[in-house]
This record gives sequence, structure tokens and C-alpha cells, in this order.
Amino acid sequence: MAQGKRSVIGIVRYDDLVLVGKKKSLEEGISNISNGRWHIPGGGLNCRESYESALAREIMEEAGIEIEIDRYLVSHTTPKNTYVRWYECTAKTCDIKAGSDLSDVLWVPKDSIINFFDKELVSSWPRRIARYFEQN
Repeated sequence: MAQGKRSVIGIVRYDDLVLVGKKKSLEEGISNISNGRWHIPGGGLNCRESYESALAREIMEEAGIEIEIDRYLVSHTTPKNTYVRWYECTAKTCDIKAGSDLSDVLWVPKDSIINFFDKELVSSWPRRIARYFEQN
């Protein structure tokens, strides 16, 4: 595994909908690809935390819901040397509320996800994730 930070992202589904979150805008001058933009929720791991525990914690903090982790999808290392693991998950409820570092959360139809996000963000995803959303 790559040295550096570790992160996890969850494609959280409720029927044919996918959870998305809008990051709060950070201070001017701080560069982050998701700053003030919609993204697929997730976050960094705490010391000695498993990927699965981190994902459940992050989704609870960001959207206020519990999830069931269904399967691991893919991993990649970002240009800033963050090792990221992607999972497919099922929401235990559809009642979401923005929390943590998000200003808003929504359920978006799975078949609309690719067009919902900024092209720059989509191009940063592993190809397998883009294909996941292109499948019906």
C-alpha cells in the first residue's frame, strides 16, 4: 500500500438512488477538488481505524444515516499520494441530513450521476467507478 494518507469513499444506494454531498466552501486559497462542489461522500481514516469502520463513521457524520457495506469496488492512489478505497453500500434509511463538512446532501438517480457531477471530478475517479455509473 502507498505511503501517505488513507481515505474511503462510499457509493451509498437507496433503491435506484445514490447519496451525494456538497462540501462546504473552505477558506479562500485552500485548493481541494471537491471544495464547494458535489461529490460522493467519504473521508480519511483515523489512526488504526479500518476502512469499513471509517466509511460507516464518515457517512454517519456527513449524512446522519447508517449503512451496510455490500462490497469493495476498487482502489487507487491520488496525485497527492492518498490511497483511496471505494465501496458500494446500502443505506438503512432514506432520511438524510447534512453534517460534518457538508452543506447539503441529496439522493440522485444512479443513471444521472455522471452528468450530475463536474467533469473534472468525474475524470479523477478510477475508470471502474465511471463504468459503474454508466451501467443500468
